[in-house]
Amino acid sequence: MRLPPPRRPAGRSLLWKTLLIAAVALIALPTFSTNTGALTDQELSSLIRTDLSDFRVQVRGIQENFRENLLLIDGVVPEGGFADAIEDINVLTSGASAQYGNAQGAVVNSIHTNLQSFNVNPSNIQLLRGLGSCTDQQVQAWLRGDPITFTDSLRTTVSRQRLSVERFNAQTDRFDRFPAKISVQLFPKVEDKLIFFASLSTGPKLSIGGIIGGSYRVPEENDARTTACLHGWAPANTQVNLTAEGLGGPFNTSDTSDSSGEWDACMNGLKQGYYKFTANDGSTTDLKEQGFLLPAINVKF
Repeated sequence: MRLPPPRRPAGRSLLWKTLLIAAVALIALPTFSTNTGALTDQELSSLIRTDLSDFRVQVRGIQENFRENLLLIDGVVPEGGFADAIEDINVLTSGASAQYGNAQGAVVNSIHTNLQSFNVNPSNIQLLRGLGSCTDQQVQAWLRGDPITFTDSLRTTVSRQRLSVERFNAQTDRFDRFPAKISVQLFPKVEDKLIFFASLSTGPKLSIGGIIGGSYRVPEENDARTTACLHGWAPANTQVNLTAEGLGGPFNTSDTSDSSGEWDACMNGLKQGYYKFTANDGSTTDLKEQGFLLPAINVKF
């Protein structure tokens, strides 16, 4: 009787299979030609992962600083200081968005540098886009996902802000307190630009980056008292004219963008309901809409 052939140890079989899969994967992975050899997509992806990891650490710091600064705004303000409180919230939100944009620009430049150091042309769309490689998927996910995720975190934080207006009542010789309703709408700049364009020097275009409003009302009035603040971007040192069309309007104001292209402005005297906001810099127009609710009345003595 013939004996069955000896069985190959399970560990050795698994090792051979692993080596075979690795060899096939190495052949299938796209490579980028350089003067010093070939940079595999895995190596390039590792460099990009490091850049993005550092970037996200900065983003977490921006988010934490934003939350801490919001806590410094008094939760109860006198009636004359209500508009200033809404403006403070808008300025903090605009500043956090600008810090995010600066951090994003820094990581873009870093990735450009990494690519160019291996003689990979960042402007060659055919080389780096649409390959289905891990580098391509990684960068596309970041371009589309991170700005929206960051904006959502700001929106959630602002919407949780508690604010009340306090006014002295001469008849009762006490203070009445009216809770305010905070509304926020932010518009992230999601642009397909990272490693697919050779130049990163293009300045900002006119756009409304966010609308933050606060509304309250007193018992003898049926309409809300609303302050609406806007922020956004425009070419540097450009006058931006703003208009709000809606109940009681139109309302108008303006601001001049700074050297970085940032601007912000507020409008007082709005009511509840939907408003159409228009920003115009003389050559470009941006339009956004925002609704303001009629707050409940809660008088405290």
